[in-house]
Amino acid sequence: ETEAVTRSWLIDNKTVKSLTEHWSAGIMAEVGSSSYRNLDFRASLKPAVEYNIFPYSQYNRRAFYIRYGLGYVYQNYADTTVYNKLEESLFEQSLDINLQVRQRWGYSEISLVASSFLHDFQKNYVGLRGNLNLRLFRGFSLSLFGNLAFIHNQIELPKGNRTTEEVYLRLRELETNYR
Repeated sequence: ETEAVTRSWLIDNKTVKSLTEHWSAGIMAEVGSSSYRNLDFRASLKPAVEYNIFPYSQYNRRAFYIRYGLGYVYQNYADTTVYNKLEESLFEQSLDINLQVRQRWGYSEISLVASSFLHDFQKNYVGLRGNLNLRLFRGFSLSLFGNLAFIHNQIELPKGNRTTEEVYLRLRELETNYR
């Protein structure tokens, strides 16, 4: 009998302060670990600015915001990466464009997320996500979700080949350009 275990945890915090009815500033912080992604430890801290097309007073019903963050990322790897690193400090930028609508019929959200490392803009990620939750009648709803990502930022991939078990059981991340 074989046991397959992956371990991961993540603490993600976005603290935002409204400056006007449309502008806000804040900090995005993240700390985590993932055996699947070859990360013994990862921490990031990014100051950010956000512009909401709708006034923040309407945020519970609708929001259409653009958020830009720029900051520091530290990564400590479990195994040596394909770039011969065991740890590294990087600077990363991110852009999030998000539309959310909450009405009596349900909830809808679509977002475009992009990020890149500043040392190499070719190391980037672009993702599009959509979510629709329709209330059909009291106590019953239909949820639909879609996600498409173009991935070029897998700097944490470990050197060497994956075993057949690691591939079939999804124990380790594989190199890919999309998801």
